[in-house]
Amino acid sequence: MLPAFPKGSTGAAVPVEIGWLPTFGNLAGTYKAGFYYDTSSAADLKTSINGQPMAISGLPARMDNGRYGGYFNFKQQLTADPRGSDPQRGLFAFLNFLQADPRTATLDRQLTGGFQYHGAFESRPNDDIGLAIGTTHVSSVLSEAQALLNTYTPADAPGYVQKNGELTSELLYGAQLTGWLKAYVDLQYIHNPGSLNNYDGKHADILFSGIHLAVTF
Repeated sequence: MLPAFPKGSTGAAVPVEIGWLPTFGNLAGTYKAGFYYDTSSAADLKTSINGQPMAISGLPARMDNGRYGGYFNFKQQLTADPRGSDPQRGLFAFLNFLQADPRTATLDRQLTGGFQYHGAFESRPNDDIGLAIGTTHVSSVLSEAQALLNTYTPADAPGYVQKNGELTSELLYGAQLTGWLKAYVDLQYIHNPGSLNNYDGKHADILFSGIHLAVTF
Protein backbone atom coordinates (compact mmCIF):
# COMPACT_ATOMS: atom_id res chain seq x y z
CA MET A 1 0.00 0.00 0.00
CA LEU A 2 1.40 3.39 -0.99
CA PRO A 3 1.54 6.17 1.63
CA ALA A 4 -1.23 8.77 1.48
CA PHE A 5 -0.44 12.48 1.50
CA PRO A 6 -3.26 14.75 2.78
CA LYS A 7 -4.18 17.81 0.78
CA GLY A 8 -1.70 20.61 1.33
CA SER A 9 1.17 18.32 2.28
CA THR A 10 4.62 19.56 1.33
CA GLY A 11 6.50 16.34 2.07
CA ALA A 12 7.06 13.66 4.64
CA ALA A 13 8.98 13.66 7.91
CA VAL A 14 10.93 10.48 8.58
CA PRO A 15 12.00 10.06 12.23
CA VAL A 16 14.32 7.38 13.61
CA GLU A 17 14.95 6.92 17.33
CA ILE A 18 16.80 4.46 19.50
CA GLY A 19 16.51 4.25 23.25
CA TRP A 20 18.11 2.57 26.24
CA LEU A 21 16.44 2.24 29.63
CA PRO A 22 19.11 0.91 31.99
CA THR A 23 18.92 0.42 35.74
CA PHE A 24 22.14 0.68 37.70
CA GLY A 25 21.33 -0.98 41.00
CA ASN A 26 18.07 0.77 41.84
CA LEU A 27 18.89 3.92 39.84
CA ALA A 28 16.92 4.20 36.60
CA GLY A 29 18.01 6.01 33.47
CA THR A 30 16.56 7.00 30.11
CA TYR A 31 18.87 7.48 27.11
CA LYS A 32 17.57 8.40 23.65
CA ALA A 33 19.11 9.44 20.33
CA GLY A 34 17.31 10.23 17.12
CA PHE A 35 17.51 11.58 13.62
CA TYR A 36 14.87 12.99 11.30
CA TYR A 37 14.69 13.89 7.64
CA ASP A 38 11.99 16.12 6.17
CA THR A 39 11.51 15.73 2.41
CA SER A 40 9.77 19.11 2.03
CA SER A 41 11.57 22.22 0.79
CA ALA A 42 12.33 25.37 2.76
CA ALA A 43 13.78 28.77 1.93
CA ASP A 44 17.54 29.13 2.29
CA LEU A 45 18.57 31.78 4.82
CA LYS A 46 21.23 33.36 2.61
CA THR A 47 21.32 32.07 -0.97
CA SER A 48 19.04 33.24 -3.78
CA ILE A 49 17.63 31.31 -6.75
CA ASN A 50 20.68 32.15 -8.91
CA GLY A 51 23.21 30.87 -6.35
CA GLN A 52 24.35 34.30 -5.16
CA PRO A 53 23.61 35.75 -1.74
CA MET A 54 20.20 37.43 -1.67
CA ALA A 55 21.82 40.64 -0.41
CA ILE A 56 23.76 40.86 -3.68
CA SER A 57 21.29 39.49 -6.24
CA GLY A 58 18.09 40.93 -4.79
CA LEU A 59 16.32 37.76 -5.90
CA PRO A 60 14.06 35.45 -3.85
CA ALA A 61 15.57 32.76 -1.66
CA ARG A 62 16.57 29.42 -3.07
CA MET A 63 14.42 26.52 -1.94
CA ASP A 64 16.53 23.83 -0.31
CA ASN A 65 15.30 20.29 -0.81
CA GLY A 66 15.11 18.23 2.34
CA ARG A 67 15.79 19.29 5.90
CA TYR A 68 17.48 17.24 8.58
CA GLY A 69 18.22 17.21 12.27
CA GLY A 70 19.21 15.05 15.19
CA TYR A 71 19.02 14.94 18.95
CA PHE A 72 20.27 13.20 22.05
CA ASN A 73 18.87 13.28 25.56
CA PHE A 74 19.27 11.42 28.80
CA LYS A 75 17.97 11.51 32.35
CA GLN A 76 19.78 9.50 34.99
CA GLN A 77 18.92 9.04 38.64
CA LEU A 78 22.03 9.56 40.80
CA THR A 79 20.70 8.96 44.31
CA ALA A 80 17.70 7.14 45.75
CA ASP A 81 15.52 7.34 48.83
CA PRO A 82 17.45 5.19 51.36
CA ARG A 83 14.16 3.92 52.78
CA GLY A 84 13.09 2.78 49.34
CA SER A 85 9.53 4.00 49.83
CA ASP A 86 9.50 6.18 46.70
CA PRO A 87 11.63 5.07 43.71
CA GLN A 88 11.22 8.51 42.10
CA ARG A 89 12.70 10.34 45.06
CA GLY A 90 16.31 11.45 44.67
CA LEU A 91 18.74 13.46 42.58
CA PHE A 92 18.57 13.29 38.77
CA ALA A 93 20.91 14.61 36.08
CA PHE A 94 19.74 15.43 32.56
CA LEU A 95 21.23 16.55 29.25
CA ASN A 96 19.50 17.45 25.98
CA PHE A 97 21.10 18.26 22.62
CA LEU A 98 19.35 19.22 19.38
CA GLN A 99 20.87 19.89 15.95
CA ALA A 100 18.83 21.39 13.09
CA ASP A 101 19.63 22.17 9.44
CA PRO A 102 21.69 25.42 9.48
CA ARG A 103 20.67 26.27 5.90
CA THR A 104 17.04 26.85 6.81
CA ALA A 105 16.76 26.95 10.63
CA THR A 106 17.54 30.30 12.22
CA LEU A 107 18.48 28.48 15.46
CA ASP A 108 20.52 25.46 14.45
CA ARG A 109 21.44 23.84 17.75
CA GLN A 110 20.62 23.81 21.43
CA LEU A 111 22.28 22.26 24.45
CA THR A 112 20.76 22.13 27.93
CA GLY A 113 21.72 20.28 31.07
CA GLY A 114 21.21 20.33 34.79
CA PHE A 115 20.02 18.62 37.94
CA GLN A 116 16.65 17.98 39.56
CA TYR A 117 15.98 16.78 43.10
CA HIS A 118 12.58 15.22 43.75
CA GLY A 119 11.56 15.09 47.42
CA ALA A 120 14.51 16.97 48.87
CA PHE A 121 12.71 17.69 52.15
CA GLU A 122 11.15 15.12 54.45
CA SER A 123 8.12 17.33 55.00
CA ARG A 124 7.73 17.97 51.24
CA PRO A 125 8.26 14.56 49.58
CA ASN A 126 6.64 15.57 46.28
CA ASP A 127 8.36 18.93 45.76
CA ASP A 128 11.13 19.49 43.20
CA ILE A 129 14.25 21.64 43.09
CA GLY A 130 15.95 22.16 39.74
CA LEU A 131 19.00 23.91 38.35
CA ALA A 132 19.65 24.08 34.61
CA ILE A 133 21.81 25.89 32.09
CA GLY A 134 21.40 25.97 28.34
CA THR A 135 22.63 27.64 25.20
CA THR A 136 20.87 28.26 21.89
CA HIS A 137 23.06 28.88 18.83
CA VAL A 138 22.16 31.11 15.89
CA SER A 139 22.87 29.59 12.48
CA SER A 140 26.11 30.91 11.00
CA VAL A 141 24.29 31.03 7.63
CA LEU A 142 21.86 33.57 9.11
CA SER A 143 24.72 35.58 10.63
CA GLU A 144 26.43 35.75 7.22
CA ALA A 145 23.18 36.81 5.53
CA GLN A 146 22.61 39.63 8.02
CA ALA A 147 26.19 40.87 7.62
CA LEU A 148 25.80 40.94 3.83
CA LEU A 149 22.51 42.82 4.06
CA ASN A 150 24.14 45.44 6.26
CA THR A 151 26.90 45.86 3.66
CA TYR A 152 25.06 45.71 0.33
CA THR A 153 21.48 46.80 1.04
CA PRO A 154 21.50 49.24 3.97
CA ALA A 155 17.85 50.18 3.31
CA ASP A 156 16.74 46.61 4.03
CA ALA A 157 19.46 45.81 6.55
CA PRO A 158 18.54 44.65 10.07
CA GLY A 159 21.29 46.86 11.49
CA TYR A 160 22.71 44.03 13.56
CA VAL A 161 24.25 40.58 13.20
CA GLN A 162 23.11 37.77 15.47
CA LYS A 163 26.22 35.81 16.39
CA ASN A 164 27.01 32.84 18.56
CA GLY A 165 24.13 32.24 20.92
CA GLU A 166 22.08 33.00 23.97
CA LEU A 167 22.95 31.50 27.36
CA THR A 168 20.22 30.87 29.91
CA SER A 169 20.42 29.57 33.47
CA GLU A 170 17.43 28.75 35.65
CA LEU A 171 16.72 27.91 39.27
CA LEU A 172 13.30 26.31 39.87
CA TYR A 173 11.21 25.14 42.79
CA GLY A 174 8.05 23.09 42.31
CA ALA A 175 5.65 22.85 45.24
CA GLN A 176 2.96 20.16 45.28
CA LEU A 177 0.04 22.13 46.72
CA THR A 178 -2.61 19.41 46.41
CA GLY A 179 -2.83 16.00 44.81
CA TRP A 180 -3.74 17.65 41.50
CA LEU A 181 -2.13 21.12 41.66
CA LYS A 182 1.56 21.99 41.53
CA ALA A 183 3.07 25.48 41.50
CA TYR A 184 6.46 26.24 39.93
CA VAL A 185 8.50 29.33 40.80
CA ASP A 186 11.62 30.03 38.78
CA LEU A 187 14.43 32.55 38.50
CA GLN A 188 16.15 32.95 35.13
CA TYR A 189 19.27 34.75 34.00
CA ILE A 190 19.83 35.30 30.27
CA HIS A 191 23.22 36.27 28.89
CA ASN A 192 23.40 37.78 25.40
CA PRO A 193 19.62 37.84 24.86
CA GLY A 194 18.72 37.47 21.20
CA SER A 195 22.40 36.82 20.40
CA LEU A 196 22.89 40.57 20.00
CA ASN A 197 26.02 41.13 22.07
CA ASN A 198 27.63 42.95 19.12
CA TYR A 199 24.74 45.39 18.57
CA ASP A 200 25.32 48.96 19.82
CA GLY A 201 26.09 47.82 23.36
CA LYS A 202 22.54 48.45 24.57
CA HIS A 203 21.37 44.88 24.99
CA ALA A 204 22.02 44.10 28.64
CA ASP A 205 21.63 40.71 30.24
CA ILE A 206 18.22 39.87 31.71
CA LEU A 207 17.21 38.60 35.14
CA PHE A 208 13.57 37.73 35.78
CA SER A 209 11.32 35.38 37.72
CA GLY A 210 7.99 33.74 37.01
CA ILE A 211 5.38 31.35 38.32
CA HIS A 212 3.14 28.83 36.61
CA LEU A 213 0.66 26.20 37.69
CA ALA A 214 0.30 22.60 36.54
CA VAL A 215 -3.02 20.80 36.92
CA THR A 216 -3.27 17.00 36.76
CA PHE A 217 -6.67 15.53 35.95
